[in-house]
Amino acid sequence: MVERTKALEAYQESEENPEALTCIPMLSREDIKKEITGFTNEEHFVDDSLFLYHDVCTNGIGYADLLFEIHNLDTDAVHYLGLLKSVLGAVDTENYSYGELFNEVNARTGGIAYGIEVYDSATDTDAFRAMFAVRGKALYPEMDFMFSMIREVLTTSRLDDTKRLYEIIARVKSRHRPIW
Repeated sequence: MVERTKALEAYQESEENPEALTCIPMLSREDIKKEITGFTNEEHFVDDSLFLYHDVCTNGIGYADLLFEIHNLDTDAVHYLGLLKSVLGAVDTENYSYGELFNEVNARTGGIAYGIEVYDSATDTDAFRAMFAVRGKALYPEMDFMFSMIREVLTTSRLDDTKRLYEIIARVKSRHRPIW
């Protein structure tokens, strides 16, 4: 193994054969298009909810971002949103223990994450929109499963399991680092 590593390092550090370099195709500036491909956004309304569809190649992986606008939240309660994002997916639901939920989601999707997003305004520096976000990704055949798991977590999470909530809060507190 040592000899093979030394041989590899010697090969990597050696000069390139000039004839071999001429075989590599080279791009010129004229080969690069100056026009950009625009985004295609399709707007769909279901009930009173706006859905945006972007037709881009993702090699068979579907990405979903669900944003729930947060209205009139007292600034003293904002930290509970951080706690909520830590709790969702980490507690039992109606049909899954949190361990089963973790295993199912990670076996059949690329993950589901919960968080808080803040979008500022380009025209008003004091204006912003706060959103609770759920982001997921999965292969196209697993998208229905991913959405069913998101629904399961958002609508049936057992938020009354004080023992499990204590464990999660203790973990969050142990990772807390003061800002100052």
